[in-house]
Amino acid sequence: MNPTAIARAAIHSTTALIIAGLAALHAAEVPKQVPVTRYSSLWTQSPFTTPPPPPLEEEKDNPFDELALRGIAPLSNGGYLITLVNIKTPTETITIDTERSTDYKVEKVERHPEKLLGTIVHLKKGSMTGTVTYDEKLSKPKAPPPSRKPPVPGQPQTIPGQPPTAQPTLPGGIRPPRQRVVVPPPAPT
Repeated sequence: MNPTAIARAAIHSTTALIIAGLAALHAAEVPKQVPVTRYSSLWTQSPFTTPPPPPLEEEKDNPFDELALRGIAPLSNGGYLITLVNIKTPTETITIDTERSTDYKVEKVERHPEKLLGTIVHLKKGSMTGTVTYDEKLSKPKAPPPSRKPPVPGQPQTIPGQPPTAQPTLPGGIRPPRQRVVVPPPAPT
């Protein structure tokens, strides 16, 4: 092939490509401005501004887990007078009488004949049911605090942990008067 023929063929193919590109540009639409509503979900449903979903309902705490049996007494009608104590705060007590209506209803009482603290009380409060037993830690009697006797006038005071010191006495059990010792002030320097 002749070099001029090759050059003409290249020009024709280039021209054909330019014409095809111009036709495609003519057929293409001019880009339009995007509506603002397209981005509205970014500020209405942003993970930084929307509140978190509500937490799943957790199981309610069983009110009987915090109670222990303090005492139980049979009544003449076949019922019971039951005293419960809060384990966390032992000063809070609840008294249940099976004859009177209270928040707690006694379903069954199981007494253990061989074990003193083996009684199990089945209770119901609203829709919750549970059992209450004696707590051995709360059932043990506490040792009384050591008693401190008030000092007897005329007798020496003793310090705990130290042996008492012997005091001189006169015949008849009379203690001699204590001598007063005056310490002179330090000499001026």
